[in-house]
Amino acid sequence: MVGPNTRQQLIFAGILYIAGICGGPSVFAGVVKPLEDWKGVLRNSESRNVAPKSGFITDQKTWAKVWKAWRGTAEVPEINFTRDMVIVATVSGPNRILMAMELDAKGNLQVRSAATKIGGPGFGYALVKVLKAGVRSVNGKPLEPGDDFADATERIIVDIRGKLQHGVVVIGGETTGTTVEVDNISLELDLSANKEWSEEAGQLSGKMVRVKGRLTKKKGVEVGDRWIVEVFKFAPSWDE
Repeated sequence: MVGPNTRQQLIFAGILYIAGICGGPSVFAGVVKPLEDWKGVLRNSESRNVAPKSGFITDQKTWAKVWKAWRGTAEVPEINFTRDMVIVATVSGPNRILMAMELDAKGNLQVRSAATKIGGPGFGYALVKVLKAGVRSVNGKPLEPGDDFADATERIIVDIRGKLQHGVVVIGGETTGTTVEVDNISLELDLSANKEWSEEAGQLSGKMVRVKGRLTKKKGVEVGDRWIVEVFKFAPSWDE
């Protein structure tokens, strides 16, 4: 008879194997929605030069430089660049920018922008935070080597359909407060990538959901090893 611990190890081994042969941009292909965005118009065109030529930001130093140049003394928002990235767009004149983004099957994030047509000095800008999962390039410009999530051989991507539990309490508070259970295996969910997901999780607790994300292991104090999925996509299960 296979004990519960051995059974769990076998399931995780299976996940590792599947991630190794199936992981890739196709998991995340489709329309990409912003997590957050910041837009504005500046009358001084000189500061436009700080915009990265690549059209995206994947590090804190560049992010802080651009933010301070365009947003002044406003506090620099915290961004987890391991998980997220910022798309940058500018346009001449005091114009507002609209953006649409889609990730293709090869991992290229296609960014299309449109803007108002007002003449005058200055420039308009848009800073858009998106999930980096599956992105290999932006408008054909590759991310730095090792920076594209989909290529990382030591990262595990999972796609799970299971029963959601929200408001979970354990000894010592060692939990994200949200779990998904599948085949008697319970995994914690980190929903911090999208502020709306926590509210949705409260409404969906006890129901079937579909989640995609990165599987990680964290050492607990009272509860031993914790398996946590850093969620990239979260939705009710469409085939419940």
